[in-house]
Amino acid sequence: MAQVFKADPDKERTLSVSRRSPATADQVEARKELTAARVRTKARKLDTRRKIVLGGGLIALARNGDTAAQQLIQKIIEHHDTERHQSPFDGWSPSHQGDT
Repeated sequence: MAQVFKADPDKERTLSVSRRSPATADQVEARKELTAARVRTKARKLDTRRKIVLGGGLIALARNGDTAAQQLIQKIIEHHDTERHQSPFDGWSPSHQGDT
């Protein structure tokens, strides 16, 4: 079934109306899973953004001479007991402006 809309008397546009069959149980479940995955992704991205902002602020405080921030950074680095987590900080200090 098609409906005809006349926006301009010289032009006709048709809007086709499609009829979809009802969603199967698998499709409903897939949509629920997709929605849940999107919510988790959005929450994870927000959490990552918070960590970046807080970390950047902490580094800025340490670079400006805040000894509490410097000590906290040192504690965080020492807290990681694996080489994988400690190696990015080898020779790094928040007081060096050129290091990122």
